[in-house]
Amino acid sequence: MNRQMNNFNFFSTLSPSIKLITVITLFGYLLSFSETAINALSVIPGNLLPSTFAIWTAFTFCFLEIHIWEVIIDIVCVTLCLKLIEPLWDQVQIFAFFAVVNFSVAVLSSLYYLLLYSITKNTEILFDVKIHGLIGFLAGLCVAIMLVMPNLLIAKTPYFGNFTNRNLPLTFMIISIILWALNLISGTYPVMFCSGLFSSFIYLRFYQRHSNGIRGTNSESFIFANFFPTSIQPVINLLVNPIYKLSLNVGIVKHQPIIPLNHSSSDMRSLTMSITPSDQQDNERRRAIALKALNERWKALNAGDTNKSQLPKSFPQTNVSSKSQSSHHSHHGHSHSHQHERKVIPKFNIDELIKPIPLPPPPSMMQSSPSETSDAQK
Repeated sequence: MNRQMNNFNFFSTLSPSIKLITVITLFGYLLSFSETAINALSVIPGNLLPSTFAIWTAFTFCFLEIHIWEVIIDIVCVTLCLKLIEPLWDQVQIFAFFAVVNFSVAVLSSLYYLLLYSITKNTEILFDVKIHGLIGFLAGLCVAIMLVMPNLLIAKTPYFGNFTNRNLPLTFMIISIILWALNLISGTYPVMFCSGLFSSFIYLRFYQRHSNGIRGTNSESFIFANFFPTSIQPVINLLVNPIYKLSLNVGIVKHQPIIPLNHSSSDMRSLTMSITPSDQQDNERRRAIALKALNERWKALNAGDTNKSQLPKSFPQTNVSSKSQSSHHSHHGHSHSHQHERKVIPKFNIDELIKPIPLPPPPSMMQSSPSETSDAQK
C-alpha cells in the first residue's frame, strides 16, 4: 500500500509537460497495433508531396512507437532530462521546444529521403520509409542539457579523458549509426537523431525567446564546434563559418557576439550591451540550479527529522536539561556516557539582533550648567 502511494505521489509531482508526453506516447503505442494507424500517423516522405500533402503527420509521428522498449526509453529519458531543464525553463518554453524540434525533425528527415530518392530513383524510399518516434526530441534534450550544464562530469575514462554533458550529443549519434550499421535499429533513427540535433541547436542558439525578451544565447560553451573533439574543432569551424556568414547576409539569423572566457577590459567595454543579457541568463540558470539543490537538501533534512520524531515510545530518549549539562561538566569520569546527548542550540531573538544601536547625546547635553556643578561640589 505504501509503495502504491509513493508511486502515486511521484506521478503527482511530475510537471504537465512530462505527464502529457507520457500519456500520449502510451496511447500512441496502443495505436501501433493497427497497420492503418501506423500509415496514418507516421511521416511518409512521399505523402508529404502536394499530391497527398499529409502535413498532419508532422505533428503526430513523434507519439507513435512500435516497440515497448522504445516507449520505456522515451519515458525515462524525457522524465530525467526535463527534470533537469524545468527549473530553468517554464512550461511554455518546454512545449515550444518540443513542437519546434519535432516538426523540424519531420521536415529535415523527409528532405533527406527526398534527396536520397533523387539520387537513387528508388520509389521504396518515398513510400516504404516510415518516420515515427521521439528519438529526434531525445537528441534535442541532449543539446539542451549541453546548454544548461555543459561541464557536468559524468564519468572519467582512461583513454578519452573526462566525459561531460558536452560529449552526449555526438556520443549518442555515433552509437545510433553503429547500431544501424549492425542492423539492430532502423535507418530512420540516425537520420531523426541528426535532424533533432541540428534543429535543436539552431533553435536554442538563435531563436529561443527568454523571459527577459531576448532570443537565443551567445555563450562560448554553446557553439557548433563544441559538439566535436578539440582536435577537429578548427576543421569544423572552417566548414560552418561560411554557412553562418551566408545566413547572416540573407537575414535568417542575427549576429550574436560570442562571449570569450578570457577577454580584456577594452573588449568588455565594447561588448557591454551585448554581454549583459547573456550574463543575466547565466546568472538565472546558476541561481535556479542552486535553489533546486538547496530545496532537495532541505527536504532531505526535513525527512530525516520526521523519521527521528516517529520513533516508538519504548525507544530510549535523550533528554537534555540544564541539570544533566551541569552534571556532565562536574563529573568528568562519566563524560563518555553523555557524549551522545543532543546539544541544544541557543535561540536568538531576531528583534534584538536588528535593534538599532542608540546614538550618544549631543555635546550640548554632555556639558552641565554652572548651577548643577556647584550643587555637585556641595
